[in-house]
Amino acid sequence: MESNVDKRMGTTYGPPAGKKLLIFIDDVNLPSYNDWGDQVTNELLRQLIEMGGFYSLDKPGDFSNIVDVHYLAAMIQPGGGRNDIPQRLKRHFVIYNCTLPTNDAIDRIFSIIANGHYSEARQFPENVCELAKKLVPVTRVLWHTTKVKMLPTPAKFHYIFNLRDLSRIWLGMIGTIPTVINNEPIMMHLWRHECTRILADRFISDADKEWFDVELINTVYNELGNDFADIIREPRYFVDFMRDAPEPTGEEVEDTDMELPKIYEPIETFKALEERLKYFLEQYNEIIRGSDMDLVFFPDAIIHLIKISRVIRNPGGNLMLVGVGGSGKQSLTKLATFIAGYKTFQVTMTRSYNVGNFLEDLKVLYRTCGIQGKGTTFLFTDQDIKEESFLEYVNNILASGLVSNLFTRDEQGEIITELIPIMKRECSKIPPTPENVMQFFIDRVRKQLKVILCFSPVGSTLRVRGRKFPALVNCTCIDWFHEWPTEALISVATRFLNTLEVVPGGIKMSVAQFMAYVHASVNEISKAYLLNDRRHNYTTPKSYLELINLYVKVLSAKHEEVKSKMGRLENGLEKLRDTAAQVNELKAQLATQEVELTKKNDEADKLIEIVGVETEKVSKEKIIADEEEKKVNKINIEVSAKQKDCEADLKKAEPALEAAQQALNTLNKANLTELKSFGSPPPAVINVLSAVIVLMAVNGRVSKDRTWMKAKSMMAKVDAFLESLINYDKENIHPNIISALEP
Repeated sequence: MESNVDKRMGTTYGPPAGKKLLIFIDDVNLPSYNDWGDQVTNELLRQLIEMGGFYSLDKPGDFSNIVDVHYLAAMIQPGGGRNDIPQRLKRHFVIYNCTLPTNDAIDRIFSIIANGHYSEARQFPENVCELAKKLVPVTRVLWHTTKVKMLPTPAKFHYIFNLRDLSRIWLGMIGTIPTVINNEPIMMHLWRHECTRILADRFISDADKEWFDVELINTVYNELGNDFADIIREPRYFVDFMRDAPEPTGEEVEDTDMELPKIYEPIETFKALEERLKYFLEQYNEIIRGSDMDLVFFPDAIIHLIKISRVIRNPGGNLMLVGVGGSGKQSLTKLATFIAGYKTFQVTMTRSYNVGNFLEDLKVLYRTCGIQGKGTTFLFTDQDIKEESFLEYVNNILASGLVSNLFTRDEQGEIITELIPIMKRECSKIPPTPENVMQFFIDRVRKQLKVILCFSPVGSTLRVRGRKFPALVNCTCIDWFHEWPTEALISVATRFLNTLEVVPGGIKMSVAQFMAYVHASVNEISKAYLLNDRRHNYTTPKSYLELINLYVKVLSAKHEEVKSKMGRLENGLEKLRDTAAQVNELKAQLATQEVELTKKNDEADKLIEIVGVETEKVSKEKIIADEEEKKVNKINIEVSAKQKDCEADLKKAEPALEAAQQALNTLNKANLTELKSFGSPPPAVINVLSAVIVLMAVNGRVSKDRTWMKAKSMMAKVDAFLESLINYDKENIHPNIISALEP
């Protein structure tokens, strides 16, 4: 309210002078009840209507008066889990019960749409135009039959059919050109394709889908005849990305569009479509940095991609993909977005991510779509719902494209400034007032932004969210991902096994079939487990992929292990062969060396005789050597005793030496200069200096002059004297000096 009114005077607010403001409140019954049975939001609304204002949040106690405002609200009929609004609020409104239009009114509405597009003025054949007129009531009959038969239940909460479904069907029907829809069979296939996409893709069971297929054929048979019913017994699929961009000729102007032509046409074969998708996948992995998407295009995956691509191509298209983890929802969405030439936008979750961060991301998203005009797919998964309040904003985006208070007044001014030139160029007849520019901004956002929700059906969370936030179901096309069929399981397994060289080609298909059988059998046992014990055991496509990866990992490890053992065995056999060859060579050498050995033995006998004679001489010499050894041992004992005495004396002298060294380190130039200045120093000083004179003797020539005058001349150069003391070679003192120093 505060963002949509201007201040007039004092605490009075309202629209610009001379204007009235109409406030439309959609889903007024949506707020939940608190513990006391009140809808807090609606109590504030009642206060606003009754008292003509509300209390300020910025200045508590101040009352803001709202004038020149009218209120219009809308709500669905209460009941079936839907809230009512308080009687005290209801009494302020004039109440109208808006019933569905009559069949004639519905047919008239959509006949105008169909005839406006399928007309001879647009070069459509006459028989196609006539068939389009007939398909309007047929579509309504099929929609009404489905609505009556497929009623919502707790498990099928999204089986809600309204006029939006008819609008979506005809939105897809009019996105064609006459060169493609040029005969009745193609027109009928297109009609079946669109009806199935809107009405049947949400069904959660094969039985429901089979009922719809039968009912569709019966409806066509009853309304149009057997010939048309026979045409659509086999479904065909329509896409808009099968054609290549035109080749440049060099004569194009600068702004010529060289993108892929978006021609909505039926596919010829699934094989051709698969090759086309592989081409787009290679481009995606090359262009999108850091992407290494690896998809297996089995029929079910291709069909789901067709459904996603169809929604992205339609203006205002939003989609909810419902499937268990690993179904490929996000991967298929990213590829379909890339094929459509759009950008994918996802929020980046962190531990501290909150509503404020989410709103900032929405601002970036809105600016990208509304100002830059870039087509963007907002991919939002149930893993991104850190707070349930996120879904309130997503619900508003889906319902109206408008998020209240998303932009401040200053930010709105910036947007208006940037968009005015664009609006003048694209909508020159509309005056660029601030209100018109902001509406132009919202319209551009709704046109360029595609919201694709990826949710899991496990548990009751999705059902509760669908009841709390109705736009999640009402304003989106729903594509329910079923269990992968056996063909899909085999295709995926074969895709991974083909990369393994260790599996022989003849058994790869058998292994793939067995993997599919294991997965399918677990699914069957899980259903029996649920019936018997009322407990779920979920097996998802992700589980199947993990099974394949585990098989590949274990098989590769075992293959490497066997390969290593085979290598060791080969090495052992090679060593044995080398050893046998070496043994044969040694035998030949041994035979040759036996002759030489006999000769050597004879020579050794003669040498032994000579050694015997020499041994007697050695014995005599040994006796003499033993006597000399005794003398040497005696000398060693004496030397060891003297060494111990020296070491003891050294230990006694080391403390004095260390003390002298420390005392020497305390001397500096100032001390020595002060010492030189003494006229008659104490005897102790003269005694120390006499010892220094002796130590400074060169080559052991000790001077007999050890007087104070001799000491002063020695200290004449203080720096040199101090340096000589510090660097004195105390390890090599001349014996004469030592003798002179002894007391």
